[in-house]
Amino acid sequence: MPAALFHHITVPLDGSSYADRALEMAVDLALRYGAELRLLVVQPTTPVAFGAAGYVPPDFWEGQTEYYRSVLTRSLERARSLGAPAVGGDLLQGNVAEALLDDIDRHPTDLVVVGPRGVGAGRRLLLGSITDALVHHLRVPVLVARTVPTTP
Repeated sequence: MPAALFHHITVPLDGSSYADRALEMAVDLALRYGAELRLLVVQPTTPVAFGAAGYVPPDFWEGQTEYYRSVLTRSLERARSLGAPAVGGDLLQGNVAEALLDDIDRHPTDLVVVGPRGVGAGRRLLLGSITDALVHHLRVPVLVARTVPTTP
């Protein structure tokens, strides 16, 4: 029997349905290969809605941190409920693409599983394509978890 291809699988998440699909695929692969899962959620440090205006309400950051922490907590619970053999996660802050690339560089992985896009088209345009950045800059395989269309 050949050695397992994947020992460590990393899954960037943002709370979108696309990220949920990526998590499901990553758990399936982790179960097949006995791999450890590492979930990453990044809280952007420049709020998209207020960045251009230059004003950020004082309570904005607290609410954002709470939101992104809940995304990580829910995702960890979901991975465990799906039977992931070993799962951990981290909440990062910064430019989303840069934070993910830096973290994955510091914590090597065998595979990154990511959704094709994040939470909303407008936000995707403003933040740039995180998936594109990962595909083009990582030196490990990146699986883009596209939703498979269903036919009647």
